[in-house]
Amino acid sequence: MARHRYISMDSTQLRAILQSNLLSSKQSQSPVPQEFAPHVPMPIIGPRDDLKHIKNPNLKPAAVLVPIVQRNNGLHIVLTKRTAHLKAHAGQVSFPGGKQESNETLVHTALRESYEEIGLIQHEAEILGMLPAFATGTGFWVSAYVGLVSRQQEWIAEASEVDLIFEVPLLQILAPENLRFEPRIMLGVERRTYTFAHETHDIWGATAYILYMLRNALESQ
Repeated sequence: MARHRYISMDSTQLRAILQSNLLSSKQSQSPVPQEFAPHVPMPIIGPRDDLKHIKNPNLKPAAVLVPIVQRNNGLHIVLTKRTAHLKAHAGQVSFPGGKQESNETLVHTALRESYEEIGLIQHEAEILGMLPAFATGTGFWVSAYVGLVSRQQEWIAEASEVDLIFEVPLLQILAPENLRFEPRIMLGVERRTYTFAHETHDIWGATAYILYMLRNALESQ
């Protein structure tokens, strides 16, 4: 679908498109791969024999929420910037989410972490579906749930984890020139990764990959 057709899209139209094109949040997700292999989807592509930086080869289930909120000037995606002192992904842009606990489903993981990180109350999010799961270089098997959020009050950042909460217009995600797959040097090795061109923040890796999959879901007409 041409991008200009999304300019006037509201939450009702978004719901209809994504509920048709996303995986159902109630269906079984693909099993967690027990080790990295060439067929495992990853947002960062490099030499598969150069995975020494991965602490644990066994992938652990995790989940994030992709919150989409209706504003007066259109639909926006909510993102966070992590604090600089964290051991993992310090200072990076991400979606609210984290590791699955033993007593919860993955969708509950995404909602629990969203409440903890940005103050999103569970009843404020309507889960529309999920994107295909993927592996990260830090050893997680990530499920991303897309949620339509009804919230007008300010977000509440969890100070120990979240430095900033900001919103990006959905139309920017749909612009093909903003999402790229390009080389980066990581740990002395050139890899290729997804990036999203933003005027202020460096958005890349898993977060940009999720935005790429979301764009594909919106354009699958």
